[in-house]
Amino acid sequence: RLQMQLEDELTNNYLVMYRELSDSRLKKYVDFYTTGAGTEFKESLNKAIHTAFQEASDRFISSVESL
Repeated sequence: RLQMQLEDELTNNYLVMYRELSDSRLKKYVDFYTTGAGTEFKESLNKAIHTAFQEASDRFISSVESL
């Protein structure tokens, strides 16, 4: 469930970030992300974000448990 929410949030962020790009510039991004390097980058970025959220969640739970 958290993963799906995170993906939705990222999609919304991307829509805001890239809204002012021209079609040709946006096509360059799409072209990159469909390459092997782009796929690796996307997977690494998603993993890093997931790890950051998981670590923050773990710290929060730990602090609540210690109350």
